Amino acid sequence: MKKLLFLFFMILGVVSTLYSQIIFMPKAGASLSSVMLSDDFKFDGDTYGSKIGLIAGVAVEIPLIGERLALQPELLFHQKGYSYKYDDGDGYTEDYKYTINYIELPILAKVKFGKFYAQAGPSISYGLGGWYKGDYTYQGQQIDDEGKIKFGTEPNNNPNYDEYIDNALDIGVQLGAGVQVSVIVIDLRYGLGLTNMYDDVAGYDAKSKNGSLQLTVGVPLGGKK
Repeated sequence: MKKLLFLFFMILGVVSTLYSQIIFMPKAGASLSSVMLSDDFKFDGDTYGSKIGLIAGVAVEIPLIGERLALQPELLFHQKGYSYKYDDGDGYTEDYKYTINYIELPILAKVKFGKFYAQAGPSISYGLGGWYKGDYTYQGQQIDDEGKIKFGTEPNNNPNYDEYIDNALDIGVQLGAGVQVSVIVIDLRYGLGLTNMYDDVAGYDAKSKNGSLQLTVGVPLGGKK
């Protein structure tokens, strides 16, 4: 996480000495996230779905060529995750939501068409942790359950039943578009993680990647008047 913060502020420091018309944009919104798993991770009765999370942070628009092309690094708090259900067909069921918090640094190329724009670029995310919450039904009794999500290797003795994700660092790509309406910018994009969240399972080349549809609203500050 410290490396992401250092990279963001290094970019900001360099460009601020070169450009006096950069635009700062606080932004916030919601993310509809899910996890994409290969069949190696799934069992009969498993159902994976999406969940809603929070996005908040700041973007910096740096003009490159006139008013048409810009570079836009962002520093965001992004709640990702997924929902999970299981039914063995004999009365045992599970119903959970997993919330996974990330610090995210997208670096996007932005092409403007009047009030509209398109954007794309890489992103780097670092997992902070999170939580799971839900219930399971056993022998006709519904039992509430919750715990923490952590990054790293699960210890042999895990008395708190914490969930562990192997890889905190997630390299991905983002693609989207937006429009400026009066004094706000409405941004819609999709982000895809390219790094497996979990290492290979039992020798299988199992895939486990984040995906999120993001809708945010920002307020541009500074730049040309």
